[in-house]
Amino acid sequence: MWCLFSDDDDVLWLNNNNEPWEDVISKWKKTFRLRRRHTNSSTVHDFLENWSILKSDRGHVLINSDFEELFKEKSLNFHKNWHDFFQKLLIAKKGQINNKNALSLIETLSAITDEDKRIPVQISLLAYLIPPKGRLSRTVKYSSTEATEGIIVQTDTAGDIDKKIQEQKSKNLARKLSVQPYVLLQGSLHNFTCLYMVIDDIKYVFDCASKAFDLLFKMYHVFHVRYPNASEYLYLTIQRKVYGIVTKYDRVPPHVVEILNMK
Repeated sequence: MWCLFSDDDDVLWLNNNNEPWEDVISKWKKTFRLRRRHTNSSTVHDFLENWSILKSDRGHVLINSDFEELFKEKSLNFHKNWHDFFQKLLIAKKGQINNKNALSLIETLSAITDEDKRIPVQISLLAYLIPPKGRLSRTVKYSSTEATEGIIVQTDTAGDIDKKIQEQKSKNLARKLSVQPYVLLQGSLHNFTCLYMVIDDIKYVFDCASKAFDLLFKMYHVFHVRYPNASEYLYLTIQRKVYGIVTKYDRVPPHVVEILNMK
């Protein structure tokens, strides 16, 4: 495919080499401003085609690098702030929960001692603690399940992974929506085998939930793409409360303001 920056030597090198890694990092940092110009005028698919080094197994390192350029002091904020934020949210909202699935998740959460193993369950609880208010149409509201699946999707076995990815594509195609990045978890929420950060046809593999969800959030800012409609308010909550990031593009719904003001 033709590259938007085909006359730039560093871009050409990056699209044809992935070693030595020190040179990859150096040239990636030098071309940061070119990518920022490109993100404002491209789809995710085109962006990946023009920066094909991102399709390599270590592409997630480059995404982290760009995020650090954008928000120099925010890069570790998920690891620093997530658990404290969630615990305060759970205390504030648990008494309002009557959904059976959510109550089961809360019970499951109380039995997990590994903080990293807790994260997928916590993420899955978010849309019950802060229910969606948005609408798919005038007559159809988004459900908590739809809001959750814009962040995390679960499948039981490795053999079902490609099928689940195709299902997500088909579901969004039927609604004339693009498939945005999400985390695909293999196994049970509280005892997963591995996680995949899925974007377009790329799967970054993780065995650590905090790294997978951290990259998911950073991906939206590095690629400068909108959050999924059903999950936008949840991403905005994480963006503001966990990462401490405010942008001119934020569309904060009224029912999220209470959460943002939570001490």
